[in-house]
Amino acid sequence: MQQLAGPTAPVLVPAPDTCTRCRLACLPLSHRPRCVAAAAGSVQGKVRLDAYLASRLPGASRAKISASIRAGLVLVNAAAATKPAQAVRGGDRVDVSLLPPEPCTAIPEAIPLHVVYEDEHLIVVNKAAGMVVHLSPGHSTGTLVNALLAHCGLPPCTVACGNDDGDDDDDDGGGRSSNTEVAASHGSSSSSSSRGIIRPGIVHRLDRGTSGLMVVAKTDFCHAALCSQFKERSVSRIYNAIVTGLPSPAAARVATNVSRDPGNRLRMMAVPYGSGRGRTAVSNYQTLQVLASSGAALVQWKLETGRTHQIRVHARHIGHPLLGDDLYGPGHAAAARTVVGKRSSLLPTARAAVEGFARPALHAKTLGFTHPVTQQRLAFDSEWPQDFHSCTSSCRTGNELLGMERLRCGMCRDVIRRPLCRAQSSLSADMLDCPLRFVAGCMGSLLVGNGCTCLHATYLNALIAPGACA
Repeated sequence: MQQLAGPTAPVLVPAPDTCTRCRLACLPLSHRPRCVAAAAGSVQGKVRLDAYLASRLPGASRAKISASIRAGLVLVNAAAATKPAQAVRGGDRVDVSLLPPEPCTAIPEAIPLHVVYEDEHLIVVNKAAGMVVHLSPGHSTGTLVNALLAHCGLPPCTVACGNDDGDDDDDDGGGRSSNTEVAASHGSSSSSSSRGIIRPGIVHRLDRGTSGLMVVAKTDFCHAALCSQFKERSVSRIYNAIVTGLPSPAAARVATNVSRDPGNRLRMMAVPYGSGRGRTAVSNYQTLQVLASSGAALVQWKLETGRTHQIRVHARHIGHPLLGDDLYGPGHAAAARTVVGKRSSLLPTARAAVEGFARPALHAKTLGFTHPVTQQRLAFDSEWPQDFHSCTSSCRTGNELLGMERLRCGMCRDVIRRPLCRAQSSLSADMLDCPLRFVAGCMGSLLVGNGCTCLHATYLNALIAPGACA
């Protein structure tokens, strides 16, 4: 069957104020479904309607898609489809309005918040690992929304529930911003504003296990302006992560599409860039430090896009999942074994820190954006949480105390001895581009004045390549 061409991605448009197709215009704006219009392109033969939509709408579960079809909210070539198993072919036009999430009531809770910055327009918080951002069917209390309501002195609010897994950080263009905004249930925005009631709104998200910086809007104007900055990708974000193993190359740009994993709806997966499946995702990483004698590494990630689980997906894609990430790694115990391995000389504190790390080792380190009101560029930096700091520091200390190591020059084959590296050296662009990666040994330190007679040993303080200690 000839493959039929067509658009490679759905076109997302906001739900209108009145939509006869949605038949849900009576709902408040925050609970309206989103409308999707797309042509079924790159389809070979016949494909089930629900399967096709699941592949094109990575943020929607198969169950929600099927329910939306049965509710008559999906049109195929302008005719309502009522069966999820209905077939679509290449070139068919599919119009979709997803059912809105069930509303939840958010109760203010006096949960401690680490406030980094706050004014009358917005607030920047350092979210603790383990805190869910949105209310969801499995998380009706203890969320960041609950804490923000109490912090801002707001009454209980009706909000749209998020995913039941508590994780959803797809924030390009504000993502589900209108659905997740904490809107006062007792009146409109204008009446709320006239009474001086602050309405905090979630602009972007972090996974439950991720710690670090988030900005939250207090007004509708700031909410819309910040969402626009995310859409335009003018917000700067840098993450620190501890990955298992040692990435090679030490720095790279990762560009894929990210789509829902058909084998596990809680997990996303990397698919070929521009393939038409899912959405494009681009990350840049750089190895900062080597930990646990090359069993792990501290890696900096800088995002060009903001897809659900993007860093976790890309870390898995390059073969070095995050430490403690059971969803994308081989499992906590197996990941710990990968890091520790046969490194019997690691200090007990380092082994304990690695084996006891019980969340994805990811921290949103920096955040920069333009203040919507003052137009001042704001930049924030956060300290690592205690578990992250303990793991990195204990693994570095373990490297320092391992005694002497033997290295063999890959050019002259001289064997030299020197103290084991502290693994604290940053990797410069010159080092990464050096064509003479001639020394085999422990990556992360510089080979200078070590007694090797090979003149190459001093070239740009040459980067020591991993994997072949003598």
